[in-house]
Amino acid sequence: MVGSTSAGNGDREASAPKSGVRHFAVTMYDKEMDFFTYHASPSRRYILATMPRSGSTLCSTRLWQSGQLGAPLEYLNFGLAAGLLRRFGYEPGKDARPKDSAQISCYWRNLQQLRTSSNGVFGCKIFVCNLRVLASRYPEFLSRFAPTHVVYLTRKDLVGQAISYYRAQRTNAWFGGVRAAKTPDYDFKRIQSCLVSICSQMAVWERLFEKWGVTPLRVYYEQLCCTPRQVVSAVKTHLDVRHDPAAKLSMPLIVRQADRVTEEWRTKFVSDATNHTGSRAA
Repeated sequence: MVGSTSAGNGDREASAPKSGVRHFAVTMYDKEMDFFTYHASPSRRYILATMPRSGSTLCSTRLWQSGQLGAPLEYLNFGLAAGLLRRFGYEPGKDARPKDSAQISCYWRNLQQLRTSSNGVFGCKIFVCNLRVLASRYPEFLSRFAPTHVVYLTRKDLVGQAISYYRAQRTNAWFGGVRAAKTPDYDFKRIQSCLVSICSQMAVWERLFEKWGVTPLRVYYEQLCCTPRQVVSAVKTHLDVRHDPAAKLSMPLIVRQADRVTEEWRTKFVSDATNHTGSRAA
């Protein structure tokens, strides 16, 4: 168990790693990565609200690694977390999702017992697509889902994010260190579509924050890459968690996927977007 160690966009699944060994993005949902059972109700619950290709898996593992901020993973993405349902004794429906609101509510209670850190903090990473599934399949559960604390992770470099989103969709390589298909051809319209999607999801989050009456802690991927300790510290302050260096856990971190192709495509996309706008204006 993690608790015993001192030094874990639709219903997407992790691709196979290059070595053929199960990727950490999958094993982080295993029993061995649970905390010790937390029998009380979590004293602090938060969501890591985000969009695809924002560095959210890196952020999740950084927060988890602190040993004080729960293990904020994609527990409502049943492409990744369906094994948790079976592990808790629930047989998922044909699409690997909970059968009804009653089942997902039981799953949620069981989950909090095993994924709440010893100081009573529980976190969950959520994408807009997860909320849409809840709205259509489990409206009763969603009606009770109003977080009091939100960590909102975005990227300043939206073009780079859109390029990464397009490449992940085409190769199914959602995590660093996995076997990816051949790099797809550059496609301005598809990248532009990904950019529009990202901006649309950002707008949805802003409306939800207002509806829930919460002021999120806003974190940028660029901050996470340059000053991860400061980001983790800011989240602790946001949740009123006192820093305890002895609580830190040892676990692998996800490999970043940025490469030269992204930079080349960024230059081309900006040029194409400029030309496209100019031709429309003409």
